Amino acid sequence: MITGPWIYGRIYFLRDPRLSPEVRRTIFREYVMVVLAWSAFIYGLIAWTSHIGFDWRKFDPVWLLPLFLAPMVNTGRKFVEHLGMESSDPILGTRTIVADNVLTRMTSFFNFDIAVHGPHRRNAKLNHNERTPKLRAYQQDHPELLVPVFGSYLAAIIDMAPCLWNRPSTGDSQSNRQVHTSEAMGD
Repeated sequence: MITGPWIYGRIYFLRDPRLSPEVRRTIFREYVMVVLAWSAFIYGLIAWTSHIGFDWRKFDPVWLLPLFLAPMVNTGRKFVEHLGMESSDPILGTRTIVADNVLTRMTSFFNFDIAVHGPHRRNAKLNHNERTPKLRAYQQDHPELLVPVFGSYLAAIIDMAPCLWNRPSTGDSQSNRQVHTSEAMGD
């Protein structure tokens, strides 16, 4: 609710020269619609609950916590995978996390190895347990490419963090960012 518009909205509010006037108008209309839709929803919810006699003082707001946290965590995950990556190639343009510790392995397993993101983008129909072998095969077939592979989410977050300020974009196909796999994996 806050993180996504703050990051993505900077493109609009900083008057990015890459945006045409038509695209800027479209973004403005989308922001207006978001504000109107949420205002109508909140007003309708308050009106309906007042009509049925719901007592908000008895409502535990902790029930709303997952509604706020889940989108933020998902936006953070998308940032880790994509933000600041300069290649348009599905494997070179995403940070891929191949777990090198138990916690990351467990987290990846319960998220169906979505963090093994490059192969997921290139071969969308792969089963989650086939992604890491597919990545290793790609690395063997293309040893000249330095695929951005990280051993943990923390390592990928550290790589992504400067991009929040320096390069809040993705996909510049003119220059490919090269990350040494062995350095990124901590070898």
